[in-house]
Amino acid sequence: MKQWKRLSYITLLLVLLEFSVSCVPYPGYRREMLADPLHGVEFYSRTLDLNSEQLQAIGKVREELRKNQMRRRVELQDDIAELGELTHRPKKELDEAKIMKKVEEIGAIETSLRKEAVNAGLSLAKILSEEQYDRFAEILSGAPYPY
Repeated sequence: MKQWKRLSYITLLLVLLEFSVSCVPYPGYRREMLADPLHGVEFYSRTLDLNSEQLQAIGKVREELRKNQMRRRVELQDDIAELGELTHRPKKELDEAKIMKKVEEIGAIETSLRKEAVNAGLSLAKILSEEQYDRFAEILSGAPYPY
């Protein structure tokens, strides 16, 4: 009976996860927003009155972020695959120390991805004037703004 109850909870969790993912505008949208704090800034360049130097600086920050995150994501995928190999072995071959070390490595990569995204956002704050930054933050928050 406990197994059926556990299976029911897992099924419910999977259904809720699928529903939450299906509400996203396109695959990867939520991940893109989290990974790229510069998301949409060029789209609002007229609204924000960005000059060409600012657009170039934003482009450089975005390119550096993209390059670093692509490399880190490949490392992350490789480590996740290795973790799967380590955990899907016969009981006699399980090595808890190796498994936990791999988990730590995955956590370090995820932390570095987040730090890089935050640093890009801080770079954006340095590039934009206070008024431009506040306007962009207002746009992203969904607050009404007269375009």
